[in-house]
Amino acid sequence: MTNEAEVTRLRAANEDALRRGYKTFAIQEKMKVVDGRYAPHGCHSATADPAIALRPYVDGLAENFGIGCTESDVCVVDCDHGLKSYEEFISWRDRNHFPVTATVHTGRRGDDYGVHMIYSGAIKSTVFKIDGCSGEIKSHGGYI
Repeated sequence: MTNEAEVTRLRAANEDALRRGYKTFAIQEKMKVVDGRYAPHGCHSATADPAIALRPYVDGLAENFGIGCTESDVCVVDCDHGLKSYEEFISWRDRNHFPVTATVHTGRRGDDYGVHMIYSGAIKSTVFKIDGCSGEIKSHGGYI
């Protein structure tokens, strides 16, 4: 049975991402796997067209969504390990001179505090380790 409240919540979040200029695509419900029914070219199906991006919700599906980094011309500093709290993240960000930007707390298991910092301008994707924090810079060919 479809959870209408969850469909509404996810649709509103996707609409917010579209308003911010991000190009989105469908991800299978409660997964990190692209839904080929709505995104036949994977993350390269990311679009700013609400009629396409919001289709899963019209169909009553509580699907998550991804943001195509190349298509949205962004690079994302994906901090996976080494941070334990929001306050520790802010201290790390400021100490390492990262500009304040759109930031999303990501789900993490265990003690790590995950975060995505989203910056304009797509670059080559790579891994990083800075001042005790490690993760990926997701950009060309990637998605969050």
